[in-house]
Amino acid sequence: MNDYFYIDASGQQKGPIPPSQFSMFNVSADTLVWCKGMADWQRAGAVDELKAYLDNDANDANGATPPPTPGTPGAAGTASGAPYDNAYHSMGNGAPNQSMPCPPSNLVWAVVSTILCCLPTGIVAIVYACKVDNLYLMGDYQGAVEASNKARNWAIGGLIASVVFYFVYILVLFSVGFGSIASMSNL
Repeated sequence: MNDYFYIDASGQQKGPIPPSQFSMFNVSADTLVWCKGMADWQRAGAVDELKAYLDNDANDANGATPPPTPGTPGAAGTASGAPYDNAYHSMGNGAPNQSMPCPPSNLVWAVVSTILCCLPTGIVAIVYACKVDNLYLMGDYQGAVEASNKARNWAIGGLIASVVFYFVYILVLFSVGFGSIASMSNL
């Protein structure tokens, strides 16, 4: 079974989602849908494999003709008529094309930073790292990339903060040590 893109009530292109989740996203028989292999947007009720996933009352909606394919940038198709010709094109709502890989969560670096370096910045890095997969699965690719970058930056910030801290700490130890040696030699 294919995953489908759909046009929501506000005219925004969303998805892809499996047909089993249509009810969660208010996809009805009159909702325009598209999947790979389809030439153009179609009413969900007109696609045979989707009829089992739609409200039966909506399927009997007297065969109304769907509205024209939305022509707003980022919502409809490209020159070839397919919504996604470019693998790196994203929808207007930030949802990625199905070929966009999930950005790295940087969770390992966040945990390492927390344990070995700086606890406060490491915790912030862990929080952002945990958001990456959820944002990606919700279709917010841009948010997932931002969370990934923030997790990485906080982990690096913790590393830098700990290096600075240990450098100052060692510097203070040497100055105290040399101060005590100097005071002992004056006796």
